Amino acid sequence: QLAAAAPRAATPASAPEQARGWLRAALSSSDPDLHEDALREALRALVGEAIGDAEVVDDHGGFAEMGLDSIMAIDLRARLSQALGLELPATVAIDHPNVAAMARFLATLVGGDEPEASGRASQEHLEPLDDLSAVSFEELFKFVEDDLAESE
Repeated sequence: QLAAAAPRAATPASAPEQARGWLRAALSSSDPDLHEDALREALRALVGEAIGDAEVVDDHGGFAEMGLDSIMAIDLRARLSQALGLELPATVAIDHPNVAAMARFLATLVGGDEPEASGRASQEHLEPLDDLSAVSFEELFKFVEDDLAESE
């Protein structure tokens, strides 16, 4: 099961991290017709970990309705990028707001079809703000992305 291979949110720091692209590698050895189902299964596990409650995750309920906030959406995007070995748009959880829609989108990525990169954050550097209430969701993603890149 692909979902069983998903990393756990509360993994101790000493535990080895799964290799970047582990999910994409697992998909590459499976039937392409089954990719969307496998992605849906893995997504349910990853969303449940990001939210902290796998029981609230369903395929068609909106991420926001399940309790996924903006910080959790950033975490989900990071988990998916790590699992697939792909950079994903900053607004991936907004553009594809439930498990079923996200699985369809990701299936096109791993299938080799490059979907239009809607919602991709601007590449220009954004200066930190004192008041984050005026920051858009996309800008928040960019801030966190920049911080992560600097810490690597």
